[in-house]
Amino acid sequence: MEKVLARELPPVRGPLKTAYEEFPVAFAPPPGREELQAQLQSKDVYHRNWAGAMLKALDRNGHLPTEYPYPLEIWQFGRDLALIALGGEVVVDYDLRLKRELGGEKLSVGAYCNDVFDYIPSLRILKEGGYEGGDAMVYYGQPRPFAPTIEETIIGKVHDLFQQVRSKTS
Repeated sequence: MEKVLARELPPVRGPLKTAYEEFPVAFAPPPGREELQAQLQSKDVYHRNWAGAMLKALDRNGHLPTEYPYPLEIWQFGRDLALIALGGEVVVDYDLRLKRELGGEKLSVGAYCNDVFDYIPSLRILKEGGYEGGDAMVYYGQPRPFAPTIEETIIGKVHDLFQQVRSKTS
């Protein structure tokens, strides 16, 4: 932080162009009633509560959600700075990848924007499993971890919206 404050910061000019979209991100196939009923016997109170909530949703709706409406927002300040606002508790892989693909000098990637509904794993984290790779869904009340398409779905939409705001600025 001291290094940043010690140098003269470049100006951020307009015009401001924005884009916002919600689009579906898929969950892995949801659990069946038998699996949920078995989880009611778990020694872990969180897993029992999750299973009970999922069974209530299944009884109420006849099915569990297969996707979630993911919020994405981009603010482009002229050619000086772009802010990418990702929904959920996003892992660092998104920041690193987007800065590599879109240019990190004039790009800021943020998370916890517009909705916090689960950890958002990259494919790497999803394959690793563990808390961020899928176990967090119990605490966030989601039916399953995300499908392996999660990273490419989000990154693809970021590229689409980024192009929209950049073409408005040209």
